[in-house]
Amino acid sequence: MSIEKLSFTADVDQIYKDLGEVLKATEWGAVNQIGLTFRPGAQDPYKDATGSLFRDNKVMVSNEQEFTEINERLPFYTNMILREFAKFQRIKLGRVRFMRLMPKTGLTFHRDTTERYHLVIKTNIHSLLGFRTFKDDMVAGCYHLPKDGHFYKIDTTKFHFAYNAGDEERIHIVIVPRR
Repeated sequence: MSIEKLSFTADVDQIYKDLGEVLKATEWGAVNQIGLTFRPGAQDPYKDATGSLFRDNKVMVSNEQEFTEINERLPFYTNMILREFAKFQRIKLGRVRFMRLMPKTGLTFHRDTTERYHLVIKTNIHSLLGFRTFKDDMVAGCYHLPKDGHFYKIDTTKFHFAYNAGDEERIHIVIVPRR
């Protein structure tokens, strides 16, 4: 399966409160993302990890491995959880972001270069993650990740999409591990 529920949990209500504090220092911006890690020397740690690492969806202009610094301006709890999660999974944090998907919007079918970890901060039952499949007449299998405090390991190297068909925004923390 492409989604694995991990035993590591966090207080997502506290992280949502921490996000409120972060939003006093920055904004979502056009790509609906806020960076929690950044590259050394970045001018704006909240914006460095946002957006695509590809120009015109073809040419890689940056590398996930370059995002080595955790934004020390993050509120204590979120900062601590990210560090504890990395120890628990025995990974190094690469690019980490708050990612918001607005109502009735989505991300088209794509594959990432590495797996991702997701922590659901806010969601609705109509927010879906789909994976390409060719079983019978189906071309995609869809899943809803609940706001249950668990981190999820997702094999996003497989073709997948995200769609928020609901009336409320969906917010996840998305973690890319460094090698």
